[in-house]
Amino acid sequence: MTYNVLNFPGSTGAAREDDFRTVIQQLDADIIVVQEMLSQSGVNQFLNNVLNYGAPGTFAAGPFVDGPDTDNALFYRTSTIEFVSTQRLTTALRDINEYVV
Repeated sequence: MTYNVLNFPGSTGAAREDDFRTVIQQLDADIIVVQEMLSQSGVNQFLNNVLNYGAPGTFAAGPFVDGPDTDNALFYRTSTIEFVSTQRLTTALRDINEYVV
Protein backbone atom coordinates (compact mmCIF):
# COMPACT_ATOMS: atom_id res chain seq x y z
CA MET A 1 0.00 0.00 0.00
CA THR A 2 1.17 3.52 -0.70
CA TYR A 3 -0.38 6.53 1.02
CA ASN A 4 0.32 10.27 0.86
CA VAL A 5 -0.06 11.44 4.46
CA LEU A 6 0.12 15.17 3.56
CA ASN A 7 2.84 16.69 5.73
CA PHE A 8 2.39 14.36 8.69
CA PRO A 9 2.29 15.14 11.52
CA GLY A 10 2.14 18.90 10.99
CA SER A 11 -0.41 20.78 13.06
CA THR A 12 -3.26 18.35 12.30
CA GLY A 13 -1.54 14.97 12.69
CA ALA A 14 -3.27 13.89 15.89
CA ALA A 15 -6.67 14.93 14.54
CA ARG A 16 -6.20 12.74 11.44
CA GLU A 17 -5.05 9.57 13.21
CA ASP A 18 -8.55 8.08 13.51
CA ASP A 19 -9.18 8.60 9.78
CA PHE A 20 -5.88 6.91 8.91
CA ARG A 21 -6.77 3.97 11.17
CA THR A 22 -10.14 3.56 9.46
CA VAL A 23 -8.66 3.42 5.97
CA ILE A 24 -5.66 1.26 6.80
CA GLN A 25 -7.64 -1.30 8.82
CA GLN A 26 -9.95 -1.85 5.85
CA LEU A 27 -7.05 -2.55 3.49
CA ASP A 28 -5.18 -4.94 5.82
CA ALA A 29 -1.81 -4.28 4.12
CA ASP A 30 1.44 -5.95 5.12
CA ILE A 31 3.64 -3.16 3.72
CA ILE A 32 2.79 0.54 3.79
CA VAL A 33 4.98 3.20 2.20
CA VAL A 34 3.93 6.76 2.95
CA GLN A 35 4.90 10.02 1.32
CA GLU A 36 5.16 13.51 2.83
CA MET A 37 6.35 12.37 6.26
CA LEU A 38 7.98 15.31 8.01
CA SER A 39 10.15 13.78 10.73
CA GLN A 40 11.26 10.80 12.78
CA SER A 41 8.79 11.88 15.46
CA GLY A 42 6.07 11.73 12.80
CA VAL A 43 7.15 8.18 11.91
CA ASN A 44 6.96 7.23 15.59
CA GLN A 45 3.56 8.88 16.01
CA PHE A 46 2.12 7.16 12.90
CA LEU A 47 3.55 3.81 13.96
CA ASN A 48 2.29 3.99 17.54
CA ASN A 49 -1.00 5.87 17.18
CA VAL A 50 -2.20 4.57 13.82
CA LEU A 51 -0.64 1.24 12.88
CA ASN A 52 -0.07 -0.27 16.32
CA TYR A 53 -3.11 1.32 17.96
CA GLY A 54 -4.65 -1.38 20.14
CA ALA A 55 -2.11 -4.00 18.99
CA PRO A 56 1.46 -2.95 19.91
CA GLY A 57 4.24 -4.58 17.91
CA THR A 58 2.08 -5.46 14.91
CA PHE A 59 4.02 -3.06 12.65
CA ALA A 60 7.59 -1.79 12.62
CA ALA A 61 9.18 1.06 10.71
CA GLY A 62 12.20 1.05 8.45
CA PRO A 63 14.94 3.60 9.07
CA PHE A 64 13.83 7.19 8.46
CA VAL A 65 16.04 9.37 6.26
CA ASP A 66 15.51 13.11 6.56
CA GLY A 67 16.00 14.56 3.09
CA PRO A 68 15.75 18.04 1.58
CA ASP A 69 11.92 18.15 1.50
CA THR A 70 9.14 15.90 2.78
CA ASP A 71 10.16 12.28 3.02
CA ASN A 72 9.05 8.68 2.59
CA ALA A 73 8.60 6.16 5.37
CA LEU A 74 8.25 2.39 5.30
CA PHE A 75 6.08 0.40 7.70
CA TYR A 76 5.74 -3.37 7.64
CA ARG A 77 3.83 -6.12 9.46
CA THR A 78 6.37 -7.90 11.65
CA SER A 79 4.65 -11.30 11.44
CA THR A 80 4.96 -11.54 7.64
CA ILE A 81 7.70 -9.19 6.43
CA GLU A 82 11.42 -9.04 7.16
CA PHE A 83 13.16 -5.72 6.59
CA VAL A 84 16.55 -6.16 4.86
CA SER A 85 17.87 -2.74 3.83
CA THR A 86 17.21 0.72 2.48
CA GLN A 87 19.09 2.97 0.10
CA ARG A 88 18.58 6.67 -0.55
CA LEU A 89 18.83 8.05 -4.06
CA THR A 90 19.26 11.82 -3.90
CA THR A 91 17.71 14.19 -6.41
CA ALA A 92 17.51 17.98 -6.63
CA LEU A 93 13.91 18.00 -5.31
CA ARG A 94 13.22 14.97 -3.11
CA ASP A 95 14.98 11.79 -2.19
CA ILE A 96 13.86 8.46 -3.62
CA ASN A 97 14.00 5.51 -1.25
CA GLU A 98 14.68 1.92 -2.19
CA TYR A 99 13.47 -0.61 0.38
CA VAL A 100 14.42 -4.28 0.33
CA VAL A 101 12.15 -6.57 2.34
